[in-house]
Amino acid sequence: MPSPKRNSPVRARKISKERTFIEQARRTQILDAALELFAGKGYDRTSLSDIAGTLGISKGVISYHFEGKAELGAEALRHMLRRYGDFVRARLDSKATVREKLLELPAACIDFVGTHPANYSIYLDTLGSFGTAADRQRFMAWADAGMRSLICDLLEQAQEQKEIPRFPVRPLADVLQAAVDGLTEQASVAPGVVDLPASKKVLQRILEAIFDGRISVAGR
Repeated sequence: MPSPKRNSPVRARKISKERTFIEQARRTQILDAALELFAGKGYDRTSLSDIAGTLGISKGVISYHFEGKAELGAEALRHMLRRYGDFVRARLDSKATVREKLLELPAACIDFVGTHPANYSIYLDTLGSFGTAADRQRFMAWADAGMRSLICDLLEQAQEQKEIPRFPVRPLADVLQAAVDGLTEQASVAPGVVDLPASKKVLQRILEAIFDGRISVAGR
């Protein structure tokens, strides 16, 4: 599952820093309710009235915060991805060294999806809120870029601090992101088929071998 940078490429109607605390709290409440309904009913079968009824508010309150269902769907995805990113960053922050953070990253990503199995299906389903295939592609590319940037930054920091050997970081970042995304996708669509605990250990052992110089990723 992709993880975004902190800022979205699409500018919202109301900038977060201009909202009051109460407005931001209400938006979060609406987004949480929307995601819960999307998980149960699907994006297409969930109406703004459904969301309003769940919260005991009028549909006008939702319309005040979101221009329509399409904007609400897109913002709900960003809200879900922010939670994913916050979870991963909190796990990384618990580690003392950059190398330890890198070894923890695959496990953190996999553990989030393991405890939120419906999120991947919600992600795919709610992409329908975007108007065109090009809009969906841009959103997915933006979301993927967040995780790739995080991995590259960590690898470069670890190299600067001499915690791991020097090698081109981008190929390893691409492979690591693809491995994590692939595992979390399989675990989401076929729960119980993928052995997530074993997969985490395999990824960590591969990274340890690379960082110890037992596997070379330099050159072609």
